Amino acid sequence: IKVSSGAQYVVDVFADLKASLTTATSLFDINTVTASGRLTGSTATADSQNLSLQNQYIAASGNLMVQVDSDTAVANNYLMGAADQDIAKFKITASSTEAVSITQLVLSSRISTGATGTVSNIRLVDTATGSQVGSAVPSFGDNSTTATSTYTHAIFSGLSLTIPKGTSRVLAVRVDFTTYENGGFAITGQTVSPLILASYYGQSGNSPITATGASSGTALTALISNDGSSWGSAPHGGSNRTAAAPTSTLYRAKLSIAWAGDAPAGSASPSTAQTVAKFVVSNASNSGAYAATVNRINLNFSTTVSAAAGVDSTRALTIYKDSLSTTALATTNFAVSQKLDGSRAGSAAETITGITNANFNSNNGVDIASGASKTFYATLDTTDSASTKSLSVRVPSSGVVWTDGVTASLTSMGTDLPLSFKTFTY
Repeated sequence: IKVSSGAQYVVDVFADLKASLTTATSLFDINTVTASGRLTGSTATADSQNLSLQNQYIAASGNLMVQVDSDTAVANNYLMGAADQDIAKFKITASSTEAVSITQLVLSSRISTGATGTVSNIRLVDTATGSQVGSAVPSFGDNSTTATSTYTHAIFSGLSLTIPKGTSRVLAVRVDFTTYENGGFAITGQTVSPLILASYYGQSGNSPITATGASSGTALTALISNDGSSWGSAPHGGSNRTAAAPTSTLYRAKLSIAWAGDAPAGSASPSTAQTVAKFVVSNASNSGAYAATVNRINLNFSTTVSAAAGVDSTRALTIYKDSLSTTALATTNFAVSQKLDGSRAGSAAETITGITNANFNSNNGVDIASGASKTFYATLDTTDSASTKSLSVRVPSSGVVWTDGVTASLTSMGTDLPLSFKTFTY
């Protein structure tokens, strides 16, 4: 056999495996390969090999693992009354030994106070085919007198789900959320955290996955992995891991925010009222036609601009809605000795990033109807901006304070905040 320089020669050995083999053993020992250099004639023999690396591991049955899929949605706000919402994705993987047949899956949920009845029509959907797996479960319930008050459960029984060996299937958890008016709720902000527990009642012998090896017929216990989980590695104070998806938070209105398409940025000249921000806040259409009310907006600055010295001089940051010709919603004035980025040399740090001196319209706020949007503007006195200086502005995390008419002082905006910085150069 000739092996070229830099190449390799592969030998595949085929044999029948005896049924009596049940432990790791070395079936073939390749201790020495005798060879010599084709040109030099020098020995190239490989010997004294590590035989333990040649062990063949014999499995009597397959295995399966459950974990949160990397494509699952991040923690987010959802509208009460929204239908067909995917709140989690779980990946089920069969080992390379054999295919796995699943006949039952128990999906659990950790819910907040007052969240009972918020979720209905719970379904499992194969993300590869878009097909529903098994029948829908009407809602989460205790399902047993031994269930804890921490979790409720949805049992998907009578499944006919096969995972081919060495492959994975991803199941999305698709639900409908109950409307605020039909649920008779007194609060909003309820949370639902779907997960698969390693032991769904916190007791031994209660596997959330009922599965057998397709070839061996052996009952299999799933490994519930916390890889990709959002929280909680020890349910009920035990040592078992969980596959925990991100939390869904429910409101009867849902706001989103984005820079306006014509938001200013780039080269600028100093001005007493330079428009430094223009953004749009939208209220998604909701089942009860509920308005959302914006009460406050905060801004972040990052800048090399410093106010020039001057006795009792101030500069103004002003917020408007709809247009710059309307009455200002709020104004923050800051001293010339204070930098725009919130620091003051030689003194304790201060901030002018928030509209802190007044709520909009004397606490009446800015109403945004269901399915509507409002455009907000911010102007800043930038007369101290010298040549080559720069100013960056954004709406930070928790930068919008609003209410859905039930829960006050909300700052949740899903994944929209913080907005990216818009930068001006002078």
